[in-house]
Amino acid sequence: MAGPVGVAATLYRISATPVRYAVLDSKKMKEIDRAETLEAMCAELSDAGVEGFVGTTVRDGTCCLVRYQRRKPLQAVAAALVDVSVINERNILNATLEGMSAVCDAVVRSYNAVSGLDTLTPLTCAILIDGNRVPWTFLSGEERQRVCVQAVRKVEARKRIGVEYPALDGFGCTTVVKGDATLLSIAAASIVAKVARDAYAVSVMHRAFPQYGFDHHKGYCTAAHKAELARWGPSRFHRLDYAPVKGSLGGQSGDAKRTPASLKGTVM
Repeated sequence: MAGPVGVAATLYRISATPVRYAVLDSKKMKEIDRAETLEAMCAELSDAGVEGFVGTTVRDGTCCLVRYQRRKPLQAVAAALVDVSVINERNILNATLEGMSAVCDAVVRSYNAVSGLDTLTPLTCAILIDGNRVPWTFLSGEERQRVCVQAVRKVEARKRIGVEYPALDGFGCTTVVKGDATLLSIAAASIVAKVARDAYAVSVMHRAFPQYGFDHHKGYCTAAHKAELARWGPSRFHRLDYAPVKGSLGGQSGDAKRTPASLKGTVM
């Protein structure tokens, strides 16, 4: 309901030894367990550790850690926070799909820069996407053409058109419904995305607007959040197409006639 959407990608070598940390669907793990898992993952890839990874993601909106390891499964972790302005402009689905492309691009480019001859190619790497929708960069030329034709008349189709990433040329992807509950790499990515996004909610959103209680509900659609939204109106972090936010604007969205109290003045 508020804040960026967090997306992440992980790269695992399938022929390596098993992982030594808990990996489950992030929604089924306690906050402390998610943090411990991400800490273990980051420790394998960088001396900066989880603080450096999460801190960079919160500050810059993206971060990628990579370490070429022949005998260990985890090779790379990337996260991105897709800003709420993109969500408001293109909707949450398209914003998420673009974020997925961005983190896949970061992993492929970063890994290939350090792996010598053992590079990721469409023949050596399988890209698995959680859900049932394919990001723009992985669509075939025929599918892109169909969207472009529809985009002439339909706004929603225009929002579907995304960015092309040269590093991903030739790569396809496989969508997996509820992949975070069944596949290691997707479940691990869901943990990365959630920890990074929740950290942003506490360190950035709560600091700017403490009255909403972002440090507790992290911007998700809880009863407490909806109560504060009704009291204060939406902040610059709220997603304008979400029903509770629209309701607080009297049905208006984007160019609302009234200015919410929390949007007035300067935000530090």
